[in-house]
Amino acid sequence: MRTVTYTVTSSIPVPIDRVFATLTDPTRMSQWLPACRAASAPTPLQRGTVIKLQFDNREAELEVVEVKAPTLLAWVERAPRRHWRTVFRLAFAGGTTSVTVSQLWMPPSLLTWLRARFFPKRNVAARLDRLVRDLRQALAK
Repeated sequence: MRTVTYTVTSSIPVPIDRVFATLTDPTRMSQWLPACRAASAPTPLQRGTVIKLQFDNREAELEVVEVKAPTLLAWVERAPRRHWRTVFRLAFAGGTTSVTVSQLWMPPSLLTWLRARFFPKRNVAARLDRLVRDLRQALAK
C-alpha cells in the first residue's frame, strides 16, 4: 500500500533558530499544535524521545525519529494513530523561515485506505494550515 502524503509550505517572518527552538520545546507545543492542551518530554528532544500529549478527550504518544538542528524534526505517532508520521522541514529564507510540514499516512490495509478516501473523518490539509498559523502566532508573542 502506498503512503498518502499531505504537505503545506509557508513562510514565517522569524529567524530559523527561533522557529526550531519553538518546535522542539515540549512546553510550547500546546501553543501551536491544534487541540493540544499539554505536552511532556525530557529536553532537549533527540531521536527516541517520547512526547506525551494531552488533548481535550484523548492522549497521544509521539516518538521523535529525526532531529537535525535547525532544519528538521520528525516524529511518528505511537498511540493512538500508529500509522502517521509528521515531518517539519525548515529553510533559511532571508529574514524569514520557510516551513514545510508533511504528514504521511501508511494505511494498514486496502479497506482502510478506501474507507478514508471515500468517507474521510478529518481534513488533514486544514489541520496542517491551522498548525502553521498557530505556530506563526506563537512565534509572534
